[in-house]
Amino acid sequence: MKLDSGYLEEIRKRRKESKIYKEFQLVGLEIADMLGDQKNIAIYMRLAKNGNKSLLFSIAKDVSERKGIKNKLAYFMKVLQKEGTKRVVQKKQKPKPILSHSKKYLRTKVHNKQGRLFIKVSKKKK
Repeated sequence: MKLDSGYLEEIRKRRKESKIYKEFQLVGLEIADMLGDQKNIAIYMRLAKNGNKSLLFSIAKDVSERKGIKNKLAYFMKVLQKEGTKRVVQKKQKPKPILSHSKKYLRTKVHNKQGRLFIKVSKKKK
C-alpha cells in the first residue's frame, strides 16, 4: 500500500506546528519567538508555568531589542536570575509569632535558605 506524497507533506507540516492547550505554553512560544530561539521552547514554557509572566515578557523584550548579543538564552537567564533575586530580597518579611496555648513558650515560623518552613520555639521574655 503506497501513500500519496501530498498526504506525507501534510503530516510533516502538522508535526512542525505547535499545539497550545494552556496559557503558559503560549507565553513560552511567544518568548521563544521574541528571542529567536526555537530549540529551547520547553525552557521558556517551564519558566512561564512557574514564574511571573509579565516579568518574563519584560526581560525578553529587553533582551530581544539589544544588539550584539550572541547567546540570547544565556543573557536572558542571567538577567532573569538577577531580577528574580532582587524581587525575593524585597519581599522578605520578619517572622510572625504563632499564637500558642502555652504561656511559657513563643513559637515563630522561620524559613531557611532552601525555603523550608520550620517552627522555632523560644521562651517568652517577662
